[in-house]
Amino acid sequence: MEDVFMGTGVAQMAHVMAWGGRGQGFFASANNVVVMSKKIPDHYSITSVRALHQANITCLKLVDGNKDLIVTGDDKGITKVHLVKEAKTGTEFELLQTFEGLQRSPVSCVGGIQVGGEVFILTASHKGGVEVKVGGIREERWSLLKEQRLEFGDALGLCVAFTAEPQLMLAIGLSTSKIAMAVWNGTTQQFCTAIQLSGHADWVRGLAFRCNEDHSLLLASASQDSLVRLWKFEEVEGAAMEEDDLELIRVRELIMATVRDGEATGYKVTVDSILSGHEGWIYSVEWHPTKLALMTCSIDKSIMIWEPIEGRGIWLEEHRLGQVGGQACGYYGACFAENGDEVMAHSYYGGLYCWKFDGLEDSWESVRMPSGHHDSVPDLDWDPRGNFLISCSQDQTTRIYAPFKNELVAEMARPQVHGHNLNCVKMICSDSFVSGAEEKIFRAFRGTSTFVNSAAAFTGLDVKELVDANEGTRAFGAAVPSLGLSNKAMEAGDMNEDVAGMEQDGDSNPVPKANDAFGSEMASFISIPKNLTQLPTEDYLMQNSLWPEIYKLYGHGYEVFAVDSSPDGKLIATSCKASHQMFASVIVWETEKWSKVMELDAHQLTVVQIRFSPCGRFLLTVSRDRTWTVYERSGEQWGIYARPEAKSANNHNRIIWCCDWGKTSNFFVTGARDKKLSVWKHNPEKKTFQFAFSHMFDEAVTAVAVCPQDERLLGVGFESGEMKVIKANASAFEVICSKQLHGRTVRRLKFRPITNTTTSFDQLTGPSILLASAGDDHLVRITKVDSI
Repeated sequence: MEDVFMGTGVAQMAHVMAWGGRGQGFFASANNVVVMSKKIPDHYSITSVRALHQANITCLKLVDGNKDLIVTGDDKGITKVHLVKEAKTGTEFELLQTFEGLQRSPVSCVGGIQVGGEVFILTASHKGGVEVKVGGIREERWSLLKEQRLEFGDALGLCVAFTAEPQLMLAIGLSTSKIAMAVWNGTTQQFCTAIQLSGHADWVRGLAFRCNEDHSLLLASASQDSLVRLWKFEEVEGAAMEEDDLELIRVRELIMATVRDGEATGYKVTVDSILSGHEGWIYSVEWHPTKLALMTCSIDKSIMIWEPIEGRGIWLEEHRLGQVGGQACGYYGACFAENGDEVMAHSYYGGLYCWKFDGLEDSWESVRMPSGHHDSVPDLDWDPRGNFLISCSQDQTTRIYAPFKNELVAEMARPQVHGHNLNCVKMICSDSFVSGAEEKIFRAFRGTSTFVNSAAAFTGLDVKELVDANEGTRAFGAAVPSLGLSNKAMEAGDMNEDVAGMEQDGDSNPVPKANDAFGSEMASFISIPKNLTQLPTEDYLMQNSLWPEIYKLYGHGYEVFAVDSSPDGKLIATSCKASHQMFASVIVWETEKWSKVMELDAHQLTVVQIRFSPCGRFLLTVSRDRTWTVYERSGEQWGIYARPEAKSANNHNRIIWCCDWGKTSNFFVTGARDKKLSVWKHNPEKKTFQFAFSHMFDEAVTAVAVCPQDERLLGVGFESGEMKVIKANASAFEVICSKQLHGRTVRRLKFRPITNTTTSFDQLTGPSILLASAGDDHLVRITKVDSI
C-alpha cells in the first residue's frame, strides 16, 4: 500500500507546532504527530503521520540543541520523548522514554535542551507542579539519569524556555502572571529556583531566550495582557539577592543570585522594553535565528515581527502578517524556518499558514500549506466520476480534495461551513451532494461555476468531463448571510458597491484600490469567489469556496445520522438517531423535486449505515439493534425483501457498524462490534439473503468497503485505526496486507468508483485501486492498494 494523500488540521491549542531540521515542519493533530515538507516549490505537503499517543496531544516541542529529539505531552498526563529518524517509508519516531508522573492530568507544556551528552526535559501539568527529567544519550541510546520536581504552589506551568548560555537556566511562565527562573547547580546536580519576575497582568503564555554578542541575555515573555516584555540579564560578580527587591521589578533592577562552577555569581535583571501592538492574547514569541528580531503571535489575527532601532533601545513593528477582519479567529502559534526566511503559523480553526520573505520586494508572500479537518471525520464519499473526494467532519465543515496539475492532491474547496457538527455526506452526482449534521434536516448543495472552472484548471480535464449539468443554471458563488446557516447563491453582479472596484491579490481576500480601512474590513467578510489557477490559501477556502444550498429535507424527529443515494442519483435514503422504533424509520426521497417517496420501518434503534445496491434494486440498512434489512424496489415502492433469521447463531450479537455491497449485487458484507465480518449471499429462489460465512478478528470492525474493480477484494477498518485488505474466497477470508492508517477508529472506507474515462486521479497515479479512509484522528487519507 502506498500513500497518495493525507489531510488533517492542527490541534486547537498553543505550543503544538515546531520547525525542525531538513526543512520539515511538525504539528500535533488528535493523538498524531504530523510531518510535512515541500514536494513542489512553494507548497508543503504532509509526508508522514504517526500515532505517538493514545490520548490527544496537548503540547509538542523539539529539543533545543538537538532537533532530532521531539517531546510530546497528552491530556492524560503522559509525556514521551522520541528520536526522529528518516526511513524509506517516511519519517519514523523511535520511543526513548515515557513519563507518567503527572497525576493523570493534562500536560500543559513541555520543553527540552541538550547540553553535551545530557538532555534536560521539563513537563508541567494542569494540577500544578513542574517535573524535570535529565537523560543521557549516547549513540542514539537513552538512559534516565535523574528526576526533580519544582513546586510553585497552586500556579500552573503554561510555557517554558531553556538556555545554555551563559549558563544552564530555565524560565517557566505561570498562571500567577509571573515568570519563575531556575538555574542549574552543577554541585547539587539540580535546578534551584532563583527568582520570580512579575510585571505581566495576566497569564504568561510564551517565553524565548536569546544570548547577545556581549554575553547578556534577553528573555521575551508574552502574556494574555496583550503585551510582550523583554527582560535583560547582565552578569555581575559576587552579587547577593535582596529580599526587598522581589516585588520591585516593575520599576527597579533586580539581582538574581546564582552559583556557577562552585562560585557565587548573579545577574542584574531589568525590563529592557515593553512591546505593545497586539489587541488580543499573545500565545507565542520566537527569536529570529540569524538576526536580532522577535516574532509575536496573537489571537487578534496578526503576527508581528519586531526589530530594534540601533542604539535607541526602541523596538518597532517591521512586518505584520495575517488577516485583517474576515472569518479567521486568530493564531495559536507561529515559528521561523531554520534560516528565518519563512514563517509558519496555525490558527484557531486548525488551519496552516506560511509566508516566505522576498528580499527584493521586502515583503512576505504566501506559501501554500496542507489542510484538513481539526475534529473527527465520520464520513466521506467519491465523486461518481472519480475525479475528487468529499469529506465531512465534527469540525462543522465539508471539504473537497482533488489532484492539482498531476503533482499532488490538495483541498480545493470548502463547500459547507456549518454551525453544527456534520455526521454524513453523499455525492448525488458530480456537482451535487447531501449532508446531515446534528440537526433534524438534511441539506442539499450544488456546485458553482467558479468551482467547476477551478476544478478544470486543477485537474486539466475539460468541464464536460467533470460534470453533466447545464452551465447556465449554475450560481457564480455562494455566501452565508449574517446570523444565518444556509449558503445563499450569488451571481457575479451581486457584489455590492462596497466591493465594486476591488481587485484580488490572488492569495486571500479582495483589497480595495483606495487606502480605505473600512472598505478593507468590510471586504474581508464578503465572499468573493473566483476561478482558481493556483492552490487556494486557508483564508480563501474559509469563505470564498462555498456552494449554494438548494434544498432542505424535513421529516426526521431527531438528529440525522446516515445518507446514501441510488446509483443513478434519482433517489436518496436517510436516517436519524433513534432510541425507539417510532424514529428509526428510513426515509426515501426523490431528487428531482426533493419530495418524500415513502418511509421504511424495520428497525428498533438508529440506522447507522445505508447502502443502495449497485444494480439499484436493493437497499441495505444496518442498525444499532444488531440487525440488517434488505428492501426491494417494486416500481415506485419499496418493501422488505430479507431480514436475518431470528435467534440464528450466525447473527451479530453487538451493534452493526458498517456494510457494503459486492459489485454484482449478489452479496453484501456487514461488520460489527462483536469483531465479526459476515458475508450474506443472495438466494433468488427463496427470495432472501442467507448467511454464507464470517471471519472473527481481534477487535471491533468499524468500516468495510468492497472493491468495485474486484469484488473479491475488501478493505476492513478497525477500532484501533488499522486497515486490512482481505481477499474473499469461496467460504473464507484471506488477509492480504495490513497497515496502521489511522491513530484512532476508522469510521469510513470507500474505494474509488469505476469509470469509463480517464480521471484526474488516473493522471496522477495511473490506473490503480484507490481507497479513501476517514477516522476519529481527524485524518483523511487516500491509499493506493495493489491488485491481487
